[in-house]
Amino acid sequence: MTKRKYAPLRKITRELLEPLWVNRKIPVSKIAAHLGVSANSVHKRALALGLEPRGNAKPHKKMVDDETFSRMWAAGVNVYEMSDFCGYAKASSVSKRAAMMGLPPRKRLRGASPRNGLGAKGWGGTITMEEFQQAELGRRMAEAARSARASA
Repeated sequence: MTKRKYAPLRKITRELLEPLWVNRKIPVSKIAAHLGVSANSVHKRALALGLEPRGNAKPHKKMVDDETFSRMWAAGVNVYEMSDFCGYAKASSVSKRAAMMGLPPRKRLRGASPRNGLGAKGWGGTITMEEFQQAELGRRMAEAARSARASA
């Protein structure tokens, strides 16, 4: 009887892998070398054992809280300006964060361009960061006025 090729994988239990897997300071390659399998096998085994996907990226430090981000997204701030404001390297990070937060996706608008005032790069109803900040200032001023009237 020949030894099975996948025998080392079966010996990797959740109790053995989980402490190594959740410690993001330990690279998957080192975990794999310690366990005697490939890095790809470690990934597959971790998912098979129900561990959360680790991902390659380091956790992103949020420069903008979720509430402000949601208001910016709902107002239609241009994703390129949002990425600059939030400190993201890529504009696609804005859409990914919106999806992770469960915000509705934006829709393309046929014929939208900055020239006709319908949006930027095909996205309908986008506004600039400056327009959003002006609207936010107006919202806060109206809120302050309401609270001043209520307390008077």
